[in-house]
Amino acid sequence: MSAKLTFELAKQIAQFMVSRGMLTEQGLYEALEQAKVNNTDLVDHLVEQGLLTEAQITKELSDAYALDVAELSHDNDVDIDALESLPKQFMIQHRVLPFALEEGQLYVAISEPDSLQHMPNITLITGLSVRTFVTQISVVNNWLERINQLDEDASFKTLAELDARVVDSDDLDDEAKSAEVIQFVDQVIGKAIHLGVSDIHLEPYSHKARLRYRLDGVLIDQTDKGPRLFEFYNSIITRIKILASLNIAERRLPQDGAITYETRDLREIDIRVSILPTKFGERVVMRILDHSAFEPRIENLGFRGDDEARFKKAIDQPQGLVLVTGPTGSGKSTTLYAALHRLNRDDVNIMTAEDPVENVMEGVGQVQIKENIGLTFTAALRSFLRQDPEIILVGEIRDRDTADIAIKSSLTGHLVLSTLHTNDAISTVTRLINMGVPAYLITASLTLVVAQRLARKNCPDCLVVDESVTDEHLKIVGFTPEDAEQFPIKKGQGCSSCNNTGYKGRQGVYEILSIDPELREAILNGENAATMLEIAQRNGFSTMQEVARGFLKSGILSSAEYQRVFLV
Repeated sequence: MSAKLTFELAKQIAQFMVSRGMLTEQGLYEALEQAKVNNTDLVDHLVEQGLLTEAQITKELSDAYALDVAELSHDNDVDIDALESLPKQFMIQHRVLPFALEEGQLYVAISEPDSLQHMPNITLITGLSVRTFVTQISVVNNWLERINQLDEDASFKTLAELDARVVDSDDLDDEAKSAEVIQFVDQVIGKAIHLGVSDIHLEPYSHKARLRYRLDGVLIDQTDKGPRLFEFYNSIITRIKILASLNIAERRLPQDGAITYETRDLREIDIRVSILPTKFGERVVMRILDHSAFEPRIENLGFRGDDEARFKKAIDQPQGLVLVTGPTGSGKSTTLYAALHRLNRDDVNIMTAEDPVENVMEGVGQVQIKENIGLTFTAALRSFLRQDPEIILVGEIRDRDTADIAIKSSLTGHLVLSTLHTNDAISTVTRLINMGVPAYLITASLTLVVAQRLARKNCPDCLVVDESVTDEHLKIVGFTPEDAEQFPIKKGQGCSSCNNTGYKGRQGVYEILSIDPELREAILNGENAATMLEIAQRNGFSTMQEVARGFLKSGILSSAEYQRVFLV
């Protein structure tokens, strides 16, 4: 007997979700047809297509039948004594999962409405009062499949033996395995630091686990480099939790922690750890913060000469608002820290609100935002004004309230530095207006906008002319064939120096928008972005694409990298 959903049960769940307004009749019809063609599970198909989520199904069942939700996991949280209260075949046939037994009351989890009709029978079989809960379909499937694998006369206590990966992961008493896990985690972190990796990703899936490094902004699969990653996955996560001082027993909720890692040359590296529960286990991302390699100087950022001068002039002003924009991972924080490094003197008071504080700077009052206790960017900014600062850094302007206080602070004698998520410098003005900031406040406060990206540089040790670049490629990046003859497009072909990637290091590419009188007038008049761009270019503004083409000509960037980062 299969422990999985039958087609009829899956169809009933889908029809229930239609009745709850979470799925359309047309969507159900199309899903039914597609599931039949592909011979796939209907509910799985709906989830894979993004039409439903397991969490939505669970919530609607809970709301419709006034049942509490049981947050059960795939490999624990089920009491063996509760399982033993019902016959195996009854649980599998009727898709019910007893998971706890407390003071004569049996807690039973279900994942579809049809199972509700069997609650009276459970009372008759067990002689116990039954309390019904709702949980996710995949959790019920997982447990019933494991129960289904037991021999007819086998004890439920042998369930643990059905999942060798869970047994291996949780049993850290075996010295040989424990040593292998410790060595593996140490090697993964040590290699990442040696290569200059920014993030380590550990990801579980149904039949495999994956290890990836983010190097120069791109994820590189390292799964084959590690011994028995899937087999020892839970043990590896436990080891990381121990290092990060996290709760090793908690597997249902996200956790955040930190590791201080000492390298062989006695450098201390800070590692920020984020753990997120997923369907098949806990996913881990470790952000590596190597302060010894961090040199936050404006001269090291890669500005062009005139752009660097404009940036320095703006942050040297006693007041005003300077914004740095770009997507996550574009180097905004590094640019802001470089500005603080220049401004950090004994005669000024600098306050920062950051989420998180990535790099500690002596002489700067840095506040870690903690929204769960009410310490938001807005609350921190309000308190800063009572701390007599000359310079304020706000990690990010996320809403109207933060924008209002930042702008008003810049108008009352403070230099305010912050970030905003926009695609380019011109869009920053539009974004502030859309947040509800009046145009007159923007023109009165905003002095400079930096929009930026990070692009991988060609490896100088294996640089060759890129023969694959066609006239069509040249046209896409804004060049003519004549340009290519004068400035041949180059690439790294891969060598031991760059780990055979063809890339080594990253180049910051910036566009600097100074808010001059003509642009202020355009903002006040409500001109659109195209008109503002035309005015800015007339006054010497260069877009990121134009700046990046200069790096293409000089052989710093490849055509492929230009297209990956700068084509919009």
